[in-house]
Formats: sequence, structure tokens, C-alpha cells
Amino acid sequence: MTPKVKKLAIIVYGALALLILVFVFGAYWSGKQNAELIDTGIRTTATVTDMSSSKASRKSSPVYTVSVNYFSDTTRKEPTPASNPVPKAQTPEELKAQAFKTLEKNSASISAGLGDYQKASVAVSVNVYQSLNIGDKVNIVFDPKEPERILLLGKVQ
Repeated sequence: MTPKVKKLAIIVYGALALLILVFVFGAYWSGKQNAELIDTGIRTTATVTDMSSSKASRKSSPVYTVSVNYFSDTTRKEPTPASNPVPKAQTPEELKAQAFKTLEKNSASISAGLGDYQKASVAVSVNVYQSLNIGDKVNIVFDPKEPERILLLGKVQ
């Protein structure tokens, strides 16, 4: 082996070792962060609202993403629509005015009830992605300081 080839081999193997070290450290850090979130996070139920898969290129593997909505205040119940009595037959103008009043009342009620409603997305494996549907309930754990940081724990049985 010539000195130039030997030097090139040392550079290539050194770069490869550095790359492996970066990946190992990244995996360790990610696992540590997830374990910390599981220990200190808040567990709740979320609803799957969107599912997508994307590829960086035609040859790359797809990345599967699931979006969920949930309440970060776990003591709060999901809002239910207010029951409105059916109005008696009225003129079109009266019906229109009543409809706007009802809409305004319900909008204020829903907005107050959804003040802590969160939306978050998380990357999942193909198996998890294929087992879920939009509307499914899932168990998650979220960071109370960063409610959009979540881990998907599994589907509600």
C-alpha cells in the first residue's frame, strides 16, 4: 500500500468512525429524551385527525406521520353541543336573527372549551400507521411545558 492510499484509507475510516459515533450519540440522546418524557409527561387520550406518508426521493423509504388532537388540561371534558330548542315558525328575518344568536352563543362556548386544545404530529412505524384510522382514539404522553411534544403509546382498546 502506498503512502497516499494509506493516508486516504485513514481519512475514510476516520470519517466513517466519526459518523458512526454521531449516530450512536443521537440514538442515545433520543432514547434518553423519550424515557424522560414517559417518566415526567402527562398521559391522556387523543384523537387521530390526519395521517400522511412522504418520501424525500423516489428511492428513499417513506416517513409515516400521524397527527392527533387532545386536551392538555386532562381534567377538562370534551365540549358537547348545546341543546337548542327548536324555534316556532317565524318569519325569515326572525329565523336569521335567531340563527346568528345561536351561532354566536355556541362559538363562544366552544372557544372557551377548546382553549387548551392541542394538535401535534409524530412519526410512526409502518405497522403503527397501518393499524390506525382517522378518528381512532390513541394513548399519548405529552410534555406539560411543551404540549406539542408527544409520544404515541398505542391505540385505545
